[in-house]
Amino acid sequence: AAHMIERGDIEYAMIVDGECSRVITEKTIQRLSAPGVTPDDAVDAHLRRVAVRDAAWTWTSVLDTATGTWGPDVWFDRIRDPGEHRPLATAPGPDEAAEVYAARAREREALERRLHGGRGTARVSGS
Repeated sequence: AAHMIERGDIEYAMIVDGECSRVITEKTIQRLSAPGVTPDDAVDAHLRRVAVRDAAWTWTSVLDTATGTWGPDVWFDRIRDPGEHRPLATAPGPDEAAEVYAARAREREALERRLHGGRGTARVSGS
């Protein structure tokens, strides 16, 4: 979904856990399909959730497009926690997760470019 948004194929994506998503998905589609409703009417439409994964690690964060600030980084060890239910207390070292750190930097840069029309960067809250 992130790549489709980045390429401009879609503007919004809803990603949910397939095992328990039916009610959430149906109600969200019903709410957003009501006459006169736009995606911007959705709750937290100004928040861009971002995730970067490889075989061992997941990094997630949220960019608030209204304020230009990033939320805190959240990391998961996909080997010990493949369902990504228990965030790590500390981020893995850059040597351990080099590919995810590099992809994270690219994603942040791409989103910040889109947010600022090709200039400037967003502020970061947390680490």
